[in-house]
Amino acid sequence: MKLRLLPKLLLFILLPALLGLCAVSWFSYKSAENALDAQISEDLNLLVASETSQLDSMTGLLRDVLKNAATIARIRNFLKAGSDEEKASLRAGMQQALKSASTDFPLLTDVALIAPDGVVVGHTSAKGIGMNLAERFYFKQSMQGKSAVQNTKSKTTGQITSIISAPVMDGNTVLGVLYATVDLKTLAEETTDSVKIGRTGSCFVYDRTGLLLMHPNKKYIGDEDGKLDWVRQVLEQRDGHLRYIWDGKEKVAYFRTIPGMDWSVLVGVERAEILAPAAALLRGNLVLMLGIGLVVGLIIFFVARNIAGALDEGSRFVARVAEGHFEIDETQRRSLEKSAARSDEIGGLARGVGGMVENLKRLFAESEQKTREAHGGHERGPPGHAGGRGSPQGRRGRAPRGHAGRRRAVGGSGRRAFFRLHPTGGPDRAVRPGRGGIRPAPVRSGHGHERNERHRAGSGQKRRCGLLRLGGNQGKGPGRFRSCGALPAAHSDRA
Repeated sequence: MKLRLLPKLLLFILLPALLGLCAVSWFSYKSAENALDAQISEDLNLLVASETSQLDSMTGLLRDVLKNAATIARIRNFLKAGSDEEKASLRAGMQQALKSASTDFPLLTDVALIAPDGVVVGHTSAKGIGMNLAERFYFKQSMQGKSAVQNTKSKTTGQITSIISAPVMDGNTVLGVLYATVDLKTLAEETTDSVKIGRTGSCFVYDRTGLLLMHPNKKYIGDEDGKLDWVRQVLEQRDGHLRYIWDGKEKVAYFRTIPGMDWSVLVGVERAEILAPAAALLRGNLVLMLGIGLVVGLIIFFVARNIAGALDEGSRFVARVAEGHFEIDETQRRSLEKSAARSDEIGGLARGVGGMVENLKRLFAESEQKTREAHGGHERGPPGHAGGRGSPQGRRGRAPRGHAGRRRAVGGSGRRAFFRLHPTGGPDRAVRPGRGGIRPAPVRSGHGHERNERHRAGSGQKRRCGLLRLGGNQGKGPGRFRSCGALPAAHSDRA
């Protein structure tokens, strides 16, 4: 498909400009995205490290408090008592020690003492006494002389809680187990819930099985997400970061592990929110690009239309001149004058074309004038008059004897003219200028020879010369034809 000048200018100038602006916008967006990724990665990594450190410090303090409480003599003496009467006398002191631990540290909601057989013998809540916890993981671990942590649903409150335990030792002998439940709700309010990361960011905690312990949205607490792929990756990697899909949105999470509690602390946020500044930059660049493209397009359109219009007018004018029409209408004249008034290359081209046409018109006018003058010299009167036999013109332009045609002389630009005579009813006869007048050229046709003989016989008959053709120096190119009419009888007789 061939395009005109205006569509070509728009296509090959505006389109590359728009593509360049798109490339710049995309490059700036990707650069901003990478910069934001790096910055957010550093910030989130520091944030999760800070939260992990805070939770580790607080839970470590609670574990230390419980260990110290396990060394209290009132608790140890109660477990060492051999008879029921002795235990009854020591029970009040043991209960007071448990209650003091809970009161001094509000994060420890329930503090209890378990006998070696797994039965709860002391509790800050009366309804907790007598429960059998022999199958609990933390009880088994502590009976082996180790501190332990277990995340489970409390039998007394029915809520998800973390239980920490410590053995009550008498030398190398384990007398029983002291345990306490951690108030996760209060702990979350003081730690993870206070973390604000934009609109969608949050900090939450999983245990080693994928049980959700802490989350700003309380309805999620207690969810067992260990079967989710991204949760399994967190539990396996323990430290690092990953991207995952939640509710159809891409999120990024950074996580760390608290070894003493076996918790995984995560800080997650939607990736779209992280890249919001880069997206805003991209949108701004696109709007700016469209604005620049529109302005540049309009500029290119008007400039290209101006150039294409001037060239189109010029091409139509030149085509008209090539057809032989030198006259133009008023609209075209004004358009060409406007183009010629320009100071650029188009103006120079218009002025050059105009000058060329004026020169052609002048040359044609001069040629017409000289042709008319020469033709007028042929048709002048008898000898003695201008063009007659006695005049200089008559002597110089007299036709050769025996020729029934009229004489014709054409001057101009230093060229010698050739004439071709077409007598009616016969072949052409070439007539050349010679010294002392115009002499006939040799005639090859037999019919022409017979006509020459009749001229020599002096018949005096008037004859028609037919058409007279003016040619160039070599007899090439188009000529001008004109009927010569009839020669005067007296002129024929002189032949």
